[in-house]
Amino acid sequence: MRYVLFLTVLLPHMASALHLSPMERELVISKSRPTEEIRLYLQNMESESKSYKIEILKRREDERGVEHRSKTSELKLDAGPASLSPSSLGPGETRELILRYTGSREIPSEQAYRLIVTETKGALRMKIVSSIYVRPELAKPDLQAEGSVRRLAADRFQVVLHNKGTAHQRLDGYAPVLRFSETTVRLKPETLSAWDKENILSGMKRVLTLDAETPVPPDAILTFALVRR
Repeated sequence: MRYVLFLTVLLPHMASALHLSPMERELVISKSRPTEEIRLYLQNMESESKSYKIEILKRREDERGVEHRSKTSELKLDAGPASLSPSSLGPGETRELILRYTGSREIPSEQAYRLIVTETKGALRMKIVSSIYVRPELAKPDLQAEGSVRRLAADRFQVVLHNKGTAHQRLDGYAPVLRFSETTVRLKPETLSAWDKENILSGMKRVLTLDAETPVPPDAILTFALVRR
């Protein structure tokens, strides 16, 4: 199983205070494993005690990439509801967090969750946002470009992607290719950088804006393709 780690932290100058690892986990629902659990480790990297609380939320994203979260009982900390109450870690202490999946074992596609750790005391409070995915054994993404290229301006265009598969897909595995006639449109570096950070959940669509380095002729017929890297 491949784990990709990424971290979203508010107040980056405090990033050494609490450390959660790994930052992303995938749990595969398998008939050969009757117990479904995930183990994470929360460590206090500082020389003073840290108080924190933990939230587990289900998530989805709209076409603009805006994340929506909701309460869930499908993924729980092993020790029960008390574990979600404010807790504390001593200096240098590490705590094992065991998550158990209690939802349906007949899910048709991957389910996405957030585990959020938030400091509860102090003027500056750190927040760690991690990703948990629970998926069927044979789940896989199926990313497709949908519809035609929409022109917003001479150097700005809009495309729609649809993940018709049953698992999430990060766009850093694909290169966006915008063309007219025999010409490939050069995209701005900031467009390519933003593209690589996108992640499209199972079944979701995403509307993305592409900025060209130079204007494209107004009569150009544009085509868009996804090319695997």
